[in-house]
Amino acid sequence: MSDERDPSDDPMGAEAATTDPPALAIAEATAADPNNRQRAGVLIEEQIKLAAMQRQHLHIQHIRDRFLVAFDLALAFGGLVIVIIVVALIWDAWRSRSVIVDAFDVPASFAAHGLSGKVVASQLLDHLRQFQDATRTNQEKRAVEDNWSNRIELRIPDAGISLVEIESLLHRWLSRDEHISGSVVDAGPKLVFSVRGDRFPARTFTGTDLDALTVKAAEYLYGSSEPYLFSVYLSDQGRDPEAIALAKSAFAKASATDKPLLLNVWANSLANLGHYREGLERAQDAVKLKPNFWLGYDTVMGMQLSLGEEEAVVQTGRGMERRARRGGWLPARVPSAYWENLDYLLCDWTAFHRDIQEDMAQSGGQGSEVAADPPIDAWALAQMHDWHGAEFELETTPAADQDKFVTAQSALVRASIALDRGDDSAAAVFMHKVDDLASKDSAVASEIVPPVACWLALAETKAGNDHNADADIRRGGHFVDCYRFKGDIADKRGDWDGAQKAYAAAVALAPSVPAAYESWGEALARHGQSGAAIARFSQAHDKGPHWADPLVRWGELLGAGRDYDGATKKFEAAAAYAPKWGHLYVDWGRALDRLHRHAEALDKFRRALTLDLAPAERASLAACCRN
Repeated sequence: MSDERDPSDDPMGAEAATTDPPALAIAEATAADPNNRQRAGVLIEEQIKLAAMQRQHLHIQHIRDRFLVAFDLALAFGGLVIVIIVVALIWDAWRSRSVIVDAFDVPASFAAHGLSGKVVASQLLDHLRQFQDATRTNQEKRAVEDNWSNRIELRIPDAGISLVEIESLLHRWLSRDEHISGSVVDAGPKLVFSVRGDRFPARTFTGTDLDALTVKAAEYLYGSSEPYLFSVYLSDQGRDPEAIALAKSAFAKASATDKPLLLNVWANSLANLGHYREGLERAQDAVKLKPNFWLGYDTVMGMQLSLGEEEAVVQTGRGMERRARRGGWLPARVPSAYWENLDYLLCDWTAFHRDIQEDMAQSGGQGSEVAADPPIDAWALAQMHDWHGAEFELETTPAADQDKFVTAQSALVRASIALDRGDDSAAAVFMHKVDDLASKDSAVASEIVPPVACWLALAETKAGNDHNADADIRRGGHFVDCYRFKGDIADKRGDWDGAQKAYAAAVALAPSVPAAYESWGEALARHGQSGAAIARFSQAHDKGPHWADPLVRWGELLGAGRDYDGATKKFEAAAAYAPKWGHLYVDWGRALDRLHRHAEALDKFRRALTLDLAPAERASLAACCRN
């Protein structure tokens, strides 16, 4: 019979089953001797403690091993971060093209009064930054930095150098930075202020005023390192002869990128001195040097407009459109302001309005081309017959009461609105104000949009006071507006033959400008020559397809000839370019009414009542559209 028993039936067996082997061996060895049982218990307890200590040691060893792995990973990651930082520093140094000002050497007496070398260099740095901030140009500006600020110090272990030092070395080796240093020496009654750079010769200035010497040094440094930007600064400050001299002296050594820019500022400075023909030649040279130089095209058109060569402006603008693929696939990125001259002459007021709005949005609300573009934008709205919109923009124009140009341009816009309303007396008053301001300030005269004297002649004639009209027309110059208004004035005097000759001269002066055809068409319509008038309106539409006025006048003549369907089509097309012209909707409604489309006609009449209308026209609509 087997002697196997379940250990759970024996208390001693259960204890043995739960005891580790050493303890079990001790228990078996002392089982036969009851006297040794007490000593065996002590040994078992010590053995259990030893096992626990071993397990704790193994746990601590495991934690240490994991910590060492984590530490190694951290070191590896730190090394990777340093490598990334160094690579980034190399890339930054390779691309860097900054002007860096180091601390100056100054006399001990300066330092005692708080004028340390760092302070003097900071003053020079401030002037350089002021020049940059004052330079009104879209071209890239180089950063102007000092050699001690905005630095993050990070020591590399065991290397003994910092990332700042590595960065400085990399910039010295790889960058195109311009380092500037200098000194101030107290030479008795005068100070000797010296500056030097990496790429231009040292220059010394003497005088008694440290701030004045600092300005002279800053101008020399800025002009030497950035001749184009400094020439723009000089021109903006009215120092045009200096700007021209700098552009001339810097041109031969300038980079291919800077050469057309230098020619452009040279051209603008010549224009500022009244030498438009020479300025035009320099601007054309710039475009020849760089055929996609959009700023140069804009300058060329500006010069041509100042010379009264409006046909040339259109041709230059058309050439620019073709090269820039305007309206086509993948058009070039041309700043909106550069299209303004072309869109203005083509009477594309919606595009002109958009050009100015985009330019103002990109330049903080003032505009990059003219000191204050909002009143010029108001002119565009007035030509779209949006009187309320134009007036609102004038009222919200910054510096409306302080800036002479803003005052003059605002008065011109209000004169145009008054003529549109039929208030000829008010138009004459506004135009006299414009003419007075322009005659007293050449800057105002050069920036005002249309030829002021010719508009004055028209306003005075319409107001019944044309004794100075002929002189004003002659004073206005050779512009399409002057020739077509000469025709309007001759027609009002009863000289129809003289009027026709003036309109023909306007067309011959600039065959691509639609305004002359439109004025001629209106005169023919007044004389009952509907067929000839429609032919002129058709030509005006062909030259200026986005101008509402010829379409509306054309539609009116079609309606007078009972072609109401043709008239409605012209009015509908015109509405796309003058959506807030109240008179247009009145004409449109009348044509629809003749076609027995009464509901549509009523809708147009109601729309007209929400827009600007002459008082008599509003009164005539009030009764039929009351409900």
